Amino acid sequence: MGALVRTMGLSLAVSFLHIATAYAGSDLANAAPSATELGPHAATSPDAIPRLINELGDSSFAVRERATRELLEIGMAARDALADAAKAPDPEVRMRARSVLTAVSSADFRARLEAFSSDYDGHQNRSLPGWEQFSAQFGNGRAARQTFVEMQRAEPELLEAFAKGGKAANEAIAARCQSLSQHAMQNQREAQVPIGTIATMLLVGSSEGIVIDEQIGAQLFTWMLYQQAFQKNATSGPWSPMLKQLLGRWVVKDVSATATVNNLMFAASYELKPEALQLAQRVLSNENNHSTVRQYAILLIGRFGGREHLPLVEKLLHETTSCGMFQVGTPPQQVDLQIRDIALAVAVHLSGQNLRDYNYQSVQPNPTTLFQVTTLVFPDPAKRDEALDKWAHWRAAHPEG
Repeated sequence: MGALVRTMGLSLAVSFLHIATAYAGSDLANAAPSATELGPHAATSPDAIPRLINELGDSSFAVRERATRELLEIGMAARDALADAAKAPDPEVRMRARSVLTAVSSADFRARLEAFSSDYDGHQNRSLPGWEQFSAQFGNGRAARQTFVEMQRAEPELLEAFAKGGKAANEAIAARCQSLSQHAMQNQREAQVPIGTIATMLLVGSSEGIVIDEQIGAQLFTWMLYQQAFQKNATSGPWSPMLKQLLGRWVVKDVSATATVNNLMFAASYELKPEALQLAQRVLSNENNHSTVRQYAILLIGRFGGREHLPLVEKLLHETTSCGMFQVGTPPQQVDLQIRDIALAVAVHLSGQNLRDYNYQSVQPNPTTLFQVTTLVFPDPAKRDEALDKWAHWRAAHPEG
């Protein structure tokens, strides 16, 4: 009979603690329940914690309920003891300890988040896990604080691990990448990621010492950055400056070959001039990069660079690597677009000359990449040789660029 009563008590306690947990996660719960709300035992001293933990497994349902209420009232002072009790051999002690721990931790987090959010100008020196690292990069202004609040609401566990750094941070970001990848695969069309999550992933993923699998970095982060919520908030509104800074950190850190073209396009699309130039120059410094990557790097040098970048581009005027075969003219004929064709067009642009004077007769502009790359072909190899010769003569007459 006693076992039956205890089992029934466990069921009732589960219901009670689900309510307590829901309360801690509600909009009204910015702190643990007050003494008045908890009744005559609310003013329990933290010194009673060991006794109350023991009473979570008492044979009396009333005693277990009272101990649960008093531990809820004590709140975070009982956190360590509750964490230990959550591993106890007694299943009811484990269940109650875990539920109380969840409730008080949630209430404490919400209270600290509200206090941080209300400290608009940082005069009260409120802090949260990860804020030190974030503010060191993005300042202590209101926009930075508001951005960080949204990041905390979306990813508190990841930011807590990030604040610890080292192994904890790398394990946390790896686990979060895995869960987000599964979410994307299972909900391919409907899958949406909160903007706070994307911002946190960019912050942690671009930080020094954090290592992310190359394939995940190429696929998951690109997928997130193409999310409508990110594009909208990064383009305009109060989030825009902060999101662009976070994106800028990511594109220059992630150097995996599979992600570089996307990163070049992100840098161009969001007008990240320093990052676009840094990434483009890095790409062009490595001759082993694929021609597709190199052609876009050249174009972004043309879009964001100046005459000081002419020597970099001129090094490519002898590179005959093919970027593909294209049909031009009437009747259509197959022509080879080469790296040097794109480099010459960019060099002419940077020098302030007219591309038509260099036999580029059908050039079309592109708002992202300066030129539509397929319009930079020469229909006749002789026209290319003529244009290159013209450039050599111009350069000889203008050695300073």
